[in-house]
Amino acid sequence: MDWLVTYKYENVERHLKLQARTVPNIQVVAFRAVMEVFGEAPPVSKVAGQPVLEWMRACGVDITDVILLRRTSRRASEGEEGHAP
Repeated sequence: MDWLVTYKYENVERHLKLQARTVPNIQVVAFRAVMEVFGEAPPVSKVAGQPVLEWMRACGVDITDVILLRRTSRRASEGEEGHAP
């Protein structure tokens, strides 16, 4: 499934596309949003045991929405093999 994450950094709305088999974990979404903004050098280091959402907010990133863009069915990805015309 393809997901669209909407987040804000410095009051500017930004978007990030993710692929996941199910609803994406909020910790994964938060981590990806921070990495999208700062790459490998976020302004605040994540402390072991610190909740990811707390760290994300300390970096100035806020998730505002996560929506499903496209659901990929197994049958559609495998094609219509085995069916007579």
